Amino acid sequence: MKKTIVKTAIITFLILFVVSALVTVSVGAIRPALLGKFCSDLGIKNAAAFLYERQYDRTGDISDLKILVNASVAAGSEEKVAKYSYSLVADENLKFRETVKDGSEYRYYSFIAVESNYNVSAYGKSVDIAENYGYEKTTYDENSPFYLAVRLALYNSDKDYSALLISAYERGGFDAGLTELETDINKLKDI
Repeated sequence: MKKTIVKTAIITFLILFVVSALVTVSVGAIRPALLGKFCSDLGIKNAAAFLYERQYDRTGDISDLKILVNASVAAGSEEKVAKYSYSLVADENLKFRETVKDGSEYRYYSFIAVESNYNVSAYGKSVDIAENYGYEKTTYDENSPFYLAVRLALYNSDKDYSALLISAYERGGFDAGLTELETDINKLKDI
């Protein structure tokens, strides 16, 4: 009798485990964002980023892309952050720019794109965002992704990155009289 009860309990437990696993896999296949949110809430950040990536691959929606970038930042996945933040900010159709109500959210993702692409040595993409997508070239301050890019080059004494930034500066488009920018460009030339 005791063996039958134990055997029944084990079989019941195994059936519940298998059913739970099947439900989880099914939800992950049908609605990856739902399972991604669940993983994120549990602190399983890498799995959440993976699931949000699957969701974005299925929909191609800008809001899913923003969630994917944020999840990748939380997971510490520099490669995903670099790839998807660049896609978000340098969107050829400017869908993302049209969805933000003020420049601060766009600037936030521009900063993420500049820094993450720098960190994975995608210098061209980093400079492209800093020069063309982040902010108007009328100011040079902490709100400018170009400012962040210059700071990264100066802080790390990075000659290759500095050369790209100097080329971007020399292509023009920046307002005359930005003396701090001119000073920083001279510092980059000395690296």
